[in-house]
Amino acid sequence: MIPILELRRQSDVIAKLLLLETAPLDIFWLGLRKLHVLNLKNGLKNVGLPSLIIAQQCLDQNLELWIFDKHFKIMSGFTELKLLQIKKSFRPSSNLRKGLSF
Repeated sequence: MIPILELRRQSDVIAKLLLLETAPLDIFWLGLRKLHVLNLKNGLKNVGLPSLIIAQQCLDQNLELWIFDKHFKIMSGFTELKLLQIKKSFRPSSNLRKGLSF
C-alpha cells in the first residue's frame, strides 16, 4: 500500500499508517488450507491467498480486522474472525479513498 501512496505523494496518510501497531506475520500453511476448505464448504469461493493469510493471522493472533471487503464479513459468520465495528455513516474522505484504493 505504501508504494502506491508514495507515487501519489500522500505522505500524510503514510505517516499515519506507520503509527499503527503491527503484528508479526507467521504463515501457517495447514491453517490456510483448512480455512480455504471451510470457505468452500460455506459457499465462499474466489478468496485469494492474500485474504486467506490476513484472515488466518487475525484468527491465530486474536486480532480485530478493520476492512470493508465483503468476503471477510461473510467469513466472520462461520469463523471466529473479529471485525472492527464501523458505523454505517463512516465514509473515508475522498483523499483517503484515492490514497487507499488499488
